[in-house]
Formats: sequence, structure tokens, C-alpha cells
Amino acid sequence: MSKLLEQINREHRQEIKLGDIASRIGDGLHGTPHYNDLGSFPFINGNNLNNGYISIKPETRMVDEVEYIKHKKELEVGTLLLSINGTIGNLAKYRGERCVLGKSACYINVKKEFVSDYIYYVLLDYRFQKHIESNANGSTIKNVSLAQLRDYTFNIPNWEVQKRIAEILSAYDEKIENNNKIIKNLETVAQTIFKEWFVNFRFPGYEKIKMVESEMGKIPEGWGVTNLDTICNISIGRTPPRQEQKWFSRNPKDKKWISIKDLGVGGIFISKTDEYLTREAVDRFNIPLIPKNTLVVSFKLTMGKVAITTEEMLSNEAIAHLVIRENMSMFTEYLYLIMKIYNYDSLGSTSSIATAVNSKTIKNIKISCPEKEILGEFKKKIKPFFKMMNAIQDENADLKKLRDQLLAKLI
Repeated sequence: MSKLLEQINREHRQEIKLGDIASRIGDGLHGTPHYNDLGSFPFINGNNLNNGYISIKPETRMVDEVEYIKHKKELEVGTLLLSINGTIGNLAKYRGERCVLGKSACYINVKKEFVSDYIYYVLLDYRFQKHIESNANGSTIKNVSLAQLRDYTFNIPNWEVQKRIAEILSAYDEKIENNNKIIKNLETVAQTIFKEWFVNFRFPGYEKIKMVESEMGKIPEGWGVTNLDTICNISIGRTPPRQEQKWFSRNPKDKKWISIKDLGVGGIFISKTDEYLTREAVDRFNIPLIPKNTLVVSFKLTMGKVAITTEEMLSNEAIAHLVIRENMSMFTEYLYLIMKIYNYDSLGSTSSIATAVNSKTIKNIKISCPEKEILGEFKKKIKPFFKMMNAIQDENADLKKLRDQLLAKLI
């Protein structure tokens, strides 16, 4: 690999602007389309662009064919999509999805004489990401203009070298994507077992158990129903004053600080955050520490994103921390499976601006409590799935680190 790097880096490179490699750089619809919940075409914004793919989320709004035809852009397979408003720097490759882009999703049609996958890695490179971060406008909602994108200057080798570099880096991403599919399959199996045991009540020996009425409907005799805060100590995160940047950090030596965005891209186990808080901020604003192996749940703006912490962390005020009380037979993975499929719409809204519930509402969520023996059997069955998913996520983190190290040397 070192010889290959030397050979590639000896190749002549020319300085070029991003605008010169693109046949068109544009953004999506400035305004709101007519949504139709029965429509088949997703309305895509910057937060739908994740790890190279367009991600359709439960909260993604849909439009019908009339709106799609009216607002669709000239996208080609291989067009690069970049988030430029609010969340900036997220990337995806267009793969022929029939969708409508919002204004926070920029599209870049790469000219045929350049390798689109190579340009994708130019945009993924930390130098480009730093460029748009430092040049973005707006204090609270960041925005990158199309002019700023077109003016970004970088060095580019000939077509053959572009292709070779893209192939090397793509091999890492393909392995990561295959791992993600394995994780998804494992989680699907875990959820299927959970639903069979605790939703359909077909756990081992269920034939001998009588069903009785409860405030949650019929449950097996011997089971109970309780509030979430009976099972867990529940705390809420905090945000220091945003106008005082001294409390916020990108230094890994500081404390990881979870946002809803981090929950959206972190996977089942959250080990990486975009921002950190200084030790002084933690002490000054009495920000609650989240223990390792705690379930965290978003309950404002975007409700119901869940993850399990891999170390001691912090969060903002849109995220609740569910720490199982001592001497309880419940365990974190069980709570994860419950909260992953919970109907958060049933909690209502306390905000006229955005969907939100308060901490009291979270604490009063009703959950069923199976008998200790059933939970113990389920724990033995389900723990290996989560252990394997955690190991694969760790492998992906290592692969991303290696890819980014190579990327910095090759681009």
C-alpha cells in the first residue's frame, strides 16, 4: 500500500475549482411542496443525506406524482448530493431514487471527464468539510451558498488515477455498508423475537398462562404494568449558552455531547458525537453525566430516536437518559426494543412550534413488566445479538478511521 501511495502521489495534479468539474450545481425547492401522506415520492432535505445514501426516515414527508413532476431536478445516477443548510456537509450519491429535493440539499452533476466517485471523496475530505464549516453563513442555522461551493479549489490528478483512488476508498465503504446490512438483519431478528414474546405473548410456556385485563389491555397473569420512572432513573441533558462558544469543543479529550443529529447517524450504540463540552461547562451548568450502557431517547423535535451509550457522555435538553434502577430485573437492551417501537404520537404535543413532550410525560410512559424468569430467558437469548452488533459497529468505526487516513493522503 505504501508503494501505491507513493506512486499515486507522484502523479501530476492540476488545481481546479469545484465549479469547473460540474455540468451543474444547484439546490432543491425553495418553499414547501403540497405534501400527500399517500404519495410515493419522498421530500428530501439535508438531514436525509447520510453516509453516502439517501435515508428515508419515519418523519420524511411524501408528495404525489404531480408534485414530483413539477419540482424534480435534473439528477443523473452518480449525481452528488450535499447538505448545505442547517446540517451541512452530509453526503449521498444519487442512485436513481424518485424524490423531490428541498433547498437544504444541493446537487452536483459531475462532468463525464471526471470520476464522480473521486469527487465524492474530495467532498468527504476534512479540508472541504473545514472549508464549508468556516465559510458558512448564519449564527444558529448554518448555510453554504452555491457560489462558495463553486469557488472551492483543490488539486486533481488524471482520470485513471482518480478512478484508482476512488476504487481504493470505495472498498472500505463497501465493507462498511455490508456490515450495516448485517447489523440491520440482526436487529430485525432481535425485534422479531421481542414482538413474539412481549407483543404477541408467545414466549416459552405461554400456553399454560392465563391472560388478564390491565390498563394496557390483556397481559399474562403475573405480569405488571408500571411507569417508566419506576424502572429507571430519568434525567434530561442541558445546553450551555450557545452564544458563549468557550463551553463547546471539538476536542476528543473533552466530554462527548449527544444531539439528535448524533442519534440519527450513530446506530444502535452511540460512541461518536459531533461536539464536545468542556469540563468547565459540565461543572458550571451542572450538566448530568450519562453512565455507560444507558438508553438515550430523543423527545423533542424528532421524537423516538434511541441509542445505547458506550461510555460516560452528556446530551442536550432534547434527550432523556434512562438508567435502570438497582435491583431491577429489566436490562438496557429490553428497554431499547420497547422504546424503538413505542408509539410516540400517543404522547401528544406541548409545543405549537414543533413536536415535543416534556420530561414528566416521558416518566409516565406505561410499560409492561414480565415475570423475572421470562426476562432472564429473554436476556440470555438476546444479549448475543447486541454484543455482535456492538462489535460490528466498532469494526465500522475502525474502517472509517482507516479510510479517512487514506483519504487525507490520496486526495
